[in-house]
Amino acid sequence: MALETLEFYDVDRSPVAHAGKGLWIARAKIYRKDTKELVKTIVAQDLKGEDSARDSLNEKVDAELRELGKPADWGSPDPIRLIVGQYLSMNEEISKIYNQAFHDLSEDNVGQALRQLESYVETETVLLMKRIAELSEDEQLRLVTEHADDYLNLAGSGKADVMSAKAALYEYIIDPSPKVQAAHQKHLKMLE
Repeated sequence: MALETLEFYDVDRSPVAHAGKGLWIARAKIYRKDTKELVKTIVAQDLKGEDSARDSLNEKVDAELRELGKPADWGSPDPIRLIVGQYLSMNEEISKIYNQAFHDLSEDNVGQALRQLESYVETETVLLMKRIAELSEDEQLRLVTEHADDYLNLAGSGKADVMSAKAALYEYIIDPSPKVQAAHQKHLKMLE
């Protein structure tokens, strides 16, 4: 992978891959420099060849970077968004490790992957709990709820993963206040 550093973003481009039947696929991921958050994954497919797929990807990445501009919260990112993003990334990584473990079903590989998974989950859980413990009660309320409009427009909004993450993140709060407990219960009812 080639990492390209820009003012606000890093672009990580994977090597162009041949997918068979003349199809070439180029991928890039755009990350925020200040938070290391994945902002966007861009994929370009082309039947003309490797160079054509790379050129197509470069055009898409350039267009996306022009559109993104400087993040509105540059220098003071929203801690709730970061925690939710960390949780979603953790779950994605857990799935990746799990799938890799069972791709090659040899006993040694599965055992090693499960040990890796256990270590990863333990480390990430401690980090999440530490970050959540540092939140104020108002921030914990934001962590376990969403805006009223988001509940109404849940279908097709792309918010379902965030809403589910917020429901699950409640379990990481040590000794939640009655106000946070009530907000979590309301959140669960709104998701039904």
